[in-house]
Amino acid sequence: MNKQMKKPILSIAGLTICCFLLAGNVFAQSRHYSAKSMGMGGGGTAYQDGYHANFINPANLLLNDYDAPRFSIGLLGGLSSTAGGPLMNISAYNKYFTTGSTITEQAIDDWFGANSVGNKRMGFETDVIPLAMMYRSKNWAVSAAVRGRVLMDYSMSKGFAQLALLGLDETAFATPKPVNLSGNILMFNEASVGFAYKLWEGDGLFGLGHHVKIYGGVAPKLLFGMQGSSFNLNSTLQINNDKIVHNFRYTMETIGSTTKQLNAYYHDHSANPDTSISDYLDPQAKDAYSVKGGGIGLDLGFTGEMDLNSKYDDQPKKFRFAVSLTDLGSIDFTKQAGVFQANDKFVWEGFKVDYEKINANYDSFGDYVNHVVTDSIGEGIYANFKPQNQSDLKRKLPTMLNIGGNLIWGKWSAALDYGTGFVNRGMNTGRSSLALGAQYKLFNHIPLRIGMRTGGMTSTTYTAGAGVEFRNFEFNLAAMSVSSSKNHGYNLGFAWGGLVFRF
Repeated sequence: MNKQMKKPILSIAGLTICCFLLAGNVFAQSRHYSAKSMGMGGGGTAYQDGYHANFINPANLLLNDYDAPRFSIGLLGGLSSTAGGPLMNISAYNKYFTTGSTITEQAIDDWFGANSVGNKRMGFETDVIPLAMMYRSKNWAVSAAVRGRVLMDYSMSKGFAQLALLGLDETAFATPKPVNLSGNILMFNEASVGFAYKLWEGDGLFGLGHHVKIYGGVAPKLLFGMQGSSFNLNSTLQINNDKIVHNFRYTMETIGSTTKQLNAYYHDHSANPDTSISDYLDPQAKDAYSVKGGGIGLDLGFTGEMDLNSKYDDQPKKFRFAVSLTDLGSIDFTKQAGVFQANDKFVWEGFKVDYEKINANYDSFGDYVNHVVTDSIGEGIYANFKPQNQSDLKRKLPTMLNIGGNLIWGKWSAALDYGTGFVNRGMNTGRSSLALGAQYKLFNHIPLRIGMRTGGMTSTTYTAGAGVEFRNFEFNLAAMSVSSSKNHGYNLGFAWGGLVFRF
């Protein structure tokens, strides 16, 4: 093996070792994915160029100025979707829920853990870039992109799973146990304009490298909110000597037609306790696309790049280091926003049967039971919420700090990315992430990519991708999955880089 091959291979191996050493201490994280970044483990802070840089590090709009024409446009410019988290334990699901066997406490222990405390969480995210474009000059670059986003997350306590799967089991609920459930959905569009500028250029930096460039970039964006609803139940359940005690408090935050429907139900139910909530809830398609709120967001970053070439090299050899802050900002929903709360206790000591009254008022004992469970319990207790005085709801974006390095050695490329989130939304968490990726350019036009991400929100995830990249056109695909979801849950994702044309 010649020296030119040894250097990139040793560099990639070194980054791989670092990633595995840190894998036990860092956790999965949410980012914007292009097919290129997903294929290389899900980073991109120091290498993602083109209009995708708007959402990862706008300073990278100036990267690769030696390799592409000045103007580019993306038609159906990108699509990515990811889902995962500890609640998505596919290993336990396949073992217990697909065999037709009776669900036992052991199944729930394998799903949540025998000594589980707190909630298990899962998230889902989808990004769609229907149209984007970029223009680059020698010292500056500008881009514009439209992106649609859906971020959802759900969490559940072990007690809620026991109630759902085992029913009112006196052994499981002999002492008060948390029975909690929550869900959030945020749907919005972004109109982003990115700008990058070469801040400094010199022959070296602190005696390292040569032909050093430092870029800065910023991408402000207008946010158009369509949906931002949430539900949060906190409760305890105890069953002792056939007595059921359920202390509960829940909050529903709604956007759109649901707010009007729940207010109408509350008004009518106050006058007539026999009113059924099912007669009022009617999902409307327009809630998914009509704008009900707005805001301003920001992505920004800095990238340093230095050449490692000697005057005898005929292939690019570079090192890059970058830092970015993404998804700064929030959306304020001011149209059809509502908050509804309930704080009550349900106590059940069995049926007190008065057959004479039952025969006089009901067709059968079954009708009586249905009335007690559906009307008296369901409508009279659990649906006895009150609207709060709330005229707007604010939803923060999943802000992240990203730090990355990228080594290019001819046809080889390796990258290491670190990130930490500040808002729990979608698959974003307050825990850190680490991504490692490598790329080899086959025949100079076919990128082959592999990568990995560590666990936490999900189990350790492995990625792969490929595509075709010419001077005037590129097309890329990537996917990610886990080898086992047993410890930290499943993670599944795919990305399509769009049809990118350059002129």
